[in-house]
This record gives sequence, C-alpha cells and structure tokens, in this order.
Amino acid sequence: MLIKYEVKDNKYSSINKLLKEEFCFSSSYIKALNLTSSIKINEDSNFINRKNVNIGDVISIDLSDCFENSENIVPIKMDLDILYEDDFLLIVNKPSNTAVHPSILHYEDSLSNGIKNYFLEKKLNIKIRPINRLDRDTSGIVIFAKFPFIQNYFAIQMKKGLYNKKYLGIVEGCFSPENGLIDAPIVRKENSIIERKIDTSSTDSSAQAITYYNTLKIFNKYSLVEYILKTGRTHQIRVHSAYKGHPLLGDTLYGNSTSLIERQSLHCYSLDFIHPISHNKIHITAPIPDDMQKLLS
Repeated sequence: MLIKYEVKDNKYSSINKLLKEEFCFSSSYIKALNLTSSIKINEDSNFINRKNVNIGDVISIDLSDCFENSENIVPIKMDLDILYEDDFLLIVNKPSNTAVHPSILHYEDSLSNGIKNYFLEKKLNIKIRPINRLDRDTSGIVIFAKFPFIQNYFAIQMKKGLYNKKYLGIVEGCFSPENGLIDAPIVRKENSIIERKIDTSSTDSSAQAITYYNTLKIFNKYSLVEYILKTGRTHQIRVHSAYKGHPLLGDTLYGNSTSLIERQSLHCYSLDFIHPISHNKIHITAPIPDDMQKLLS
C-alpha cells in the first residue's frame, strides 16, 4: 500500500514534522518505516540528514511492510455487518450481546475475534485497533484502524471535536425539559470495577462528563432520545439518564428490568469524521436494531 503526498507550501521545516502533522505519525513509527526504507522524497530514501522539504516534493510512504499481528486474539468466523471499508479503516455495526474486546468470559465471541478472522481471510496481518468502544449490550458503530497512525489521527480529531457520534436511546418516562444538557461528573462506584456513579463534589477533570440530549418522540411510558457526547466516560449515557430519573429501558445496572427488551436500549447510530488520508467528510449511519425498532412501531 502506497501513500503519496505532494508538498503544497513551505510550512514544514522537516520531513518528520510533515509526517507528524499531516499523517499523525509517531516518532517511533517514522523510525520503523525508515528502517525498511519505506519513506522516500522524490523516490530517494536517503534523506535522513535533509533538513527541509520543498514545494513540489513528492513524499512516498510504503506501508506494505508495516502490518502487525494480534496474536492473543483467536480468529472466529462471524457474520459482520460492514458499514464502510477502505485501505485504512473498517467500520462495522456491532450487534448487542457482543463485547468489543475478548475477555475471560468472552474469549472467542467478541467482535475483535470476528474482525481478526475477517482480516486473515483477506490476507491482512493487521493488529486489532478499535477506535471506539461500546458496552457489550450497546449496539451500533465501531471503527477499527488498520494502522497505528490512523488510531493516532482519531485521538487528535476527538480532542478537536471533529469526530462526532450520536446515539439513540429509549428511556423510561420523559426528560423535562425535553432537550438539554447534563453536566455531572462520573466516578467509579466504591468496591466495583464495573459500576459508575455521579459525584457532584468531584473536581477531577477525568471525571467531567457532559451529555447533550434531544427528545425525538414521546410514547405512553417511554421516550426516544438522541444523545451526543462531549466527553466519553464509561457508561456515560446510562449513568446520566438514570441520574435524571429516566434510565434506559432494560438497563438492569442503572435502572429496571422489563419484558419489553432484554438489554439496555442504546444504539450508536450516526458517525461523522474527517478521513485521515483523503480529508473528506465521512458520514456513517447504522439502522436501529429490531429489538429497539419494535418498541417504536
């Protein structure tokens, strides 16, 4: 796989600076590419001592020798709902009751097991790099990066607010006001490695949690709500919804069990981002799963 980039201006003082700012390459990644002469300027790989890049220079980056293997993940054949794929990204619609990562309880039935098998079938020896994570029983969009610099790119885009996900949830009752902002710090609950709680006294920046919500439709005893996260805390939507007195339908950890649905009714349905290579705006949607859709009919 070859990436070519033509220098359009003289804002970069070195090839390293260009690679870090244009492609989010880390210093270690640049070093690894240099060891295999995978980076060239105007087809010349002997540029280590070169200080400047000039307008019109063509940077070539050969990624064919940069694949890595996730040896600890067992490849398992799965039916994947692929929403988008190119040489750099794979985006899938994760079903509920499926963990993103393998664990002791889900060693061979996580989404990463299926992705590993899919890559091997395509003869791609690629490390499994999920960009975002969803709870096991939350369905929807998950992105996998095929290269480490793509993962770095998304981390930067998230900080800049150029990576936007939207969720749909069905909650008990109705928010008042119907649209608004929830700003309440989230911390881990004492003596639990899973459960989170609101701690309004916390001043720790890592606990800050902000959720925008918009009620789309009100039914008899529940509502369809769209959520946009400004921060990304564990269980954020679930904890914030329960904090406001309207837990997600079926969320037995923060709310109540119900015969209407067998899991928390939460789905990541929309994603907008800037493509790390083409820089085009990409919009991805994932249809509402059947178990939530039947509640909205």
